Amino acid sequence: MKETVKVELLKDPECLMGFSCGEPSIDELIKKAYYETLLEKGYTYVAILNDRVIAVYQIAFITLSAEEISEDTNDHNWSGNSELRYGCLLIHYLAVEKTCQHRKIGSTILNGILKEISLLGRKWPVRFIIIDAVNDLVSWYKSFGFEPIRQMAVENAGFTTRMYYDCYHHDRAELERYEEACINCLLYTSPSPRD
Repeated sequence: MKETVKVELLKDPECLMGFSCGEPSIDELIKKAYYETLLEKGYTYVAILNDRVIAVYQIAFITLSAEEISEDTNDHNWSGNSELRYGCLLIHYLAVEKTCQHRKIGSTILNGILKEISLLGRKWPVRFIIIDAVNDLVSWYKSFGFEPIRQMAVENAGFTTRMYYDCYHHDRAELERYEEACINCLLYTSPSPRD
């Protein structure tokens, strides 16, 4: 019989007693998880197997400008709208209980988040998934399609690397055709001469 992992919103801080991912700074963040969930600062989810929490992650919505993310995403500055900000889902942390690590639990949870947010992005303007990756795991996140953010604005700079995953789901060729048409329109529209 296959065991089923259940993922649910953190409802009881007691279920986190004794949880440790082996990284003290993340364990400290997890101690605040229930309070932050109550405040709706971010929502904390727990993965439960056999009545035991085996993983914890916290998500929140933020906005970032194209300049804060990457030169590659700086795709709408032709419009002159330097205030354009993208809707992002921030994965503040994704932690697996240290005794459960290296069993594909983190991979399974991250794949679930990516799938769910990609679907959400078809109804709501969520362009990027952002994660503050522990530096030792940067290459692991890259294997899922995350890339380092150009400008670091992370509290723990040096310990973590802020990374992004682009959820763009429209036809990029259509976007490029539209941008080209708008640029040409701006270039060939001149003010009427004064008499």
